[in-house]
Order: sequence, then structure tokens, then C-alpha cells
Amino acid sequence: METLSRLIDRRPPVASTTSCQDVWETFDADPRAFSVAVVDDRKPVGVVYRDVFMGVMAVARDTLQDRPIAEVMDAEPRLVDLDTELSSFVDNLADRPSPVFRTSFVAIDEAGDYAGVGGLNSLLSSYRRRQREANDAMALVERMATDITHHLNGVLAITERLEQQRLTPDASAFVRAIGDTSRDMGAMLGRAIDLHRSALGQLPMNTTAVRLRDLADAVEARWSERAAEGGSTLLFSYDGDPECGVEVDGERLLQVFDALIESALASGRGVIEACLQARIGADGVHLGGSVRDNATGLAEDRLARIFAPLGAARIEDRTEMALGVGMALAHRIMHGLGGEVKAEVNRGAGLTVRFAFVAPSAETGAAQDAAHGRGHRHPRHSRDGRLAGHHPDRRPHRQRRPIRRPDLSGGRHAGRCREADQARAPGDCIECAAERRRRSRSRRLSL
Repeated sequence: METLSRLIDRRPPVASTTSCQDVWETFDADPRAFSVAVVDDRKPVGVVYRDVFMGVMAVARDTLQDRPIAEVMDAEPRLVDLDTELSSFVDNLADRPSPVFRTSFVAIDEAGDYAGVGGLNSLLSSYRRRQREANDAMALVERMATDITHHLNGVLAITERLEQQRLTPDASAFVRAIGDTSRDMGAMLGRAIDLHRSALGQLPMNTTAVRLRDLADAVEARWSERAAEGGSTLLFSYDGDPECGVEVDGERLLQVFDALIESALASGRGVIEACLQARIGADGVHLGGSVRDNATGLAEDRLARIFAPLGAARIEDRTEMALGVGMALAHRIMHGLGGEVKAEVNRGAGLTVRFAFVAPSAETGAAQDAAHGRGHRHPRHSRDGRLAGHHPDRRPHRQRRPIRRPDLSGGRHAGRCREADQARAPGDCIECAAERRRRSRSRRLSL
């Protein structure tokens, strides 16, 4: 614990009868002296601020130079115990109405005797040093968390291979438990790193075009089975244009739904109704999400879990800590998107947690598919329910090798087929295949 004893300047004080000229000479001899304490019988009775005193002396030096310093000193100095913890003192200083840049403090020992003076420069130096140490420590933690995540991914890969083998029921249960634990731990580490980055204003947002019904399908695919395993029922709905798209980070929005649904599941068994709404307005697409449950429990405790997710009592419990990190991250993400998370107590039982924000519209769906020559496709999801187009670590698809088409000499598509073969563009020889089938059928009929 760092105390003020490391930050004070133990410079000699002056007596209350010392002339202003002598104090002026003290400040003039030491440019680093920001204040001087006034002490009588080892007890501080006042303090002189350098900037104030030197300004007064520049204007009225002839009048004040022979006057005692007691006439111009601050007779109500801020007295602080020498062993005061630094962070508590800074909090107390911030709560005071006096300007910080005009404030010096006088440190005293247990007997109330003068020990030294302190000021803003010493506090800033200590803050920079502690901030530098904290940044170095967090950089180390992030590096370790990244390495741990890589190891957990390796464990998950092994468990997935084992799940494909023929195992006894007990062995299958053990493998499944190892995979679930590794997956949950990896998710919590990722959320903790994201939460730290968001506190520093460095949370990355990978904004892309997202079709909202695909996002709704991803949430349902991710949580329906887990809710059923816990004895709950998840009912998810999407209220909006099926082809409506927005420019948003889909993975971040999934993290918000993760936190809300996970909190509802942790509150007890029941029915969870989740909804994603979209309304197109003049300023963009108004998005709203809600998660409603009917779990029993004290409303005050559950609201505290929503709005104070990282309290000291919750950090002691591993499950509560995981929930708190996710909920705190959800608040940060919504703040970054220009929205907020709200909660209200249901009339019967449970809570309803909502969020809302406005996102720019984007061209997706049938129009975008038509522009790329594609028809309607079902949304693709990874194993854990992520949007296939928004996974940050997703590898690009392997491109198909073009098929070399035969030269149907003499046919009406021969020239076209040769051009397509030179361009090596797949999918341009559908008519050539039809021509071959027609010729083969003609030969069989002639025989």
C-alpha cells in the first residue's frame, strides 16, 4: 500500500513571524518549491502557495516585504496524516470544492507535528508511475490470456476428435465436460480482455453488413440447446423486414444477447422470451432487443446483477464473476453503439432487460444475392452459432478450380466454349453440357 510519506517534500518550514521578503527569497532560490508551510511550535498554522504569493509580491512588494508572512498565508491549510493511503487521498481531494491546481497539503505525523508538504506535481508523478506499472501488468496478463486461449483451443480440438470416436458412456460424459469447461473458460477470458480494452477505449468494432434475420437465427442456434439442457425453454423471435440489413459488428451484438440470456438462465428454470426488433426510420434502422424471463428471486438482487455486475461480492464467486464480466461488457458495447441497457421488473415474476440503438442501414438479402448471381440461401452458422460471415478468425473459403471444358468442334457452342476455357471462369458451360446430352441422346435414337 502506497502512502503519502513517499510523495511529500520534507523542506524546512518558516515561522509565522518570518517576513514576506525572506519567504520571497526562499521561493526565488528554489524554483521547484511549490509551497512553504508556516509552523509555530512544530504545529502547522498555515501554508504559502508559490504562484499566489509571487504574484502578490510582484504587485505590492514595497508594501509587503517587511510584513510578517502570517498576514498573507492561507490560515486553513489542508492537513493530511502522513500514513494516508494514496488512492483514498485522491478520492478525498476530488470531492473537495477547492481547485486542485491551487491546493497543497501539509503532512503531519501521529503527534500532529509538521512532516512535509505535498502538491499536484507529486501526485501526477505518482499517477504516471502507477499507470505505467498497471499498463505493463495488463500487457502481461493479456499475453498470458492469449496463450491460455490457444491452449484451450487445442484442448477443444482434441475433445472434438474424441467425441467422434466410439467411447463408453462415462468416457463420453468426461470428454463432453472437458470440452464445455474449456469452451466456457475461453469465452470468459475473451470477455475479460474485451472489457479491459473497452475501459481504455480500445475495443475493436468490425462493422460489416449484417442481415438481421441471420443474426436472430445465430442467437437461437447458440442458446436453444443450452437452455433446454438447463431445464428452460428459449423462445426467440425476430420482428422486422426479413431482408433488413444494418452496418454493425454482428459478433459484438451477439455478445450482448449472450450476456442477457446467460443472466436469465442463471436465475432459474423457466421460459425465456427473447426478441430482436427492427424499424426503418429516416436516421437509420432502430434496433431493439429484449430478454424476458419468469424466474423467481429478489428483484433488487437481480437488478444489482444487471447494473452493478462487478461488485466485490460477485468477484469472489466464479459463476457470478463470469456473469458479471459478460454483463459489464454488454454495457460497454451498448455505450459504444450509442445505446444503453435497461431493466424492469415484470408484474408477475422475473425481469425484462432491453437495449436499443440506431444503426445505419445496409444492402443485404435478396438484392445483394441477386447482385452476386446467387439465389436464396439459408444462413450459415458455425458450430457455436456464430454468424459465418462475421467470425474474426474465419478462414477464407478455398476457391474452386475451374473445370476444363472439351472443345465441341462443329457445334454451335464451340467458339463460346473455347473462350470460356481461355477465361477459365467456372459455370459458363451449362449450355455445352446440354449440347453434349442432346448429341448423346440423338446417337442412341439413331441406333
